[in-house]
Amino acid sequence: MALRRRHDSPVPDIGNGLFERIQQAVLRESGAAQSLWNGWIGYTDQPGLRGRADPAGRISFDQDSVIEPLQRMFATGGQGATVRDWIRFRNALKTVIHEYTHLLAPKGVKHRDRLEAMKVPESKAIEEGVTEAWSQAVVDRVARQVLPRALVEGVLAVQKQRGPHSYPAWEPAARAFADQVGIETGLDGDEVLRQMAGQQRDGKPWVAADLLFDASQLPNLVPVKEQEAIREELAGEIHHGFAGLMELKDNADPAVNRRSVSRQTGMELADFAMDIVRSAEAYYGSGPEQQQQQSRGRQEQRGHQQTGGWPDQDQEHDVNLRAAFGAQLPASEAVRVRQGEGGDGRSGGPNSGPATGRSTEPPAR
Repeated sequence: MALRRRHDSPVPDIGNGLFERIQQAVLRESGAAQSLWNGWIGYTDQPGLRGRADPAGRISFDQDSVIEPLQRMFATGGQGATVRDWIRFRNALKTVIHEYTHLLAPKGVKHRDRLEAMKVPESKAIEEGVTEAWSQAVVDRVARQVLPRALVEGVLAVQKQRGPHSYPAWEPAARAFADQVGIETGLDGDEVLRQMAGQQRDGKPWVAADLLFDASQLPNLVPVKEQEAIREELAGEIHHGFAGLMELKDNADPAVNRRSVSRQTGMELADFAMDIVRSAEAYYGSGPEQQQQQSRGRQEQRGHQQTGGWPDQDQEHDVNLRAAFGAQLPASEAVRVRQGEGGDGRSGGPNSGPATGRSTEPPAR
């Protein structure tokens, strides 16, 4: 049953159901099982904050940069709008898509699950990066579904002149990471982003880990009882790779090109994940003797540390990719647990740090 904007929403209807149409289009395009939107739409209370989706499923937008441009676009039918105006209209539409994307969720996920996931502050980089990258990728498709033809033409006309994307420290990493994962798995980068966008923030690393694992030789090489541990470790490395970008967001050094650093990090993270997959393929594809030699060699490379090496395939204990392959990323403190009906939801992570109480989109920079 389609959701409707609540009548007590401070933001009035625009375009005879524009918000509802966007919510439904985002849900269709993503293929997610549900939206956690509760029908309420209000105004942001923080200057310069373009949008916010809170844990209760309420959405808020900035009056000047989002609501006013959309109202004007419909009121005028786009007549007399300049290129700069159309860029504002397009970016306002993208912001609405962005906030609805935050509320996409697998079957069985509740608002309380989203709140718990938001208590892991380092997960914000992958959440906002993927959400912005996918929102930018689907603006044209959503516009065709929710706008009159004359307005669609105007929005599409400024596709190449659009303003800067939000989250310059995180969005390029998500875009580059998805493109690289797509190359390795035979998927388009937009499809990788789509699948990640349909999960809550703690499930996004799992999507990429599963795609890489399933496209490799590992499903046929690794004993079933050990496969989940490998997927979990892969997801953990991806989670921490994005978490490492948290500080980049606030780096004000003019000599640092945040978009460039972010993009390079996304590519390197995908390569790092694939190195783990290839090393695991080599290990599990070899015989017991070679496996022991590889394990000894890796332990020697790490200074004869006590941990290291893949377990023998008849042993029942956790697989540690970092110990096995000498990974250089910091160990993850997040606990990654699958949950949800049918295994299609992911959740987990310690309640370390206060809940942000919202997910936000800052001004486009």
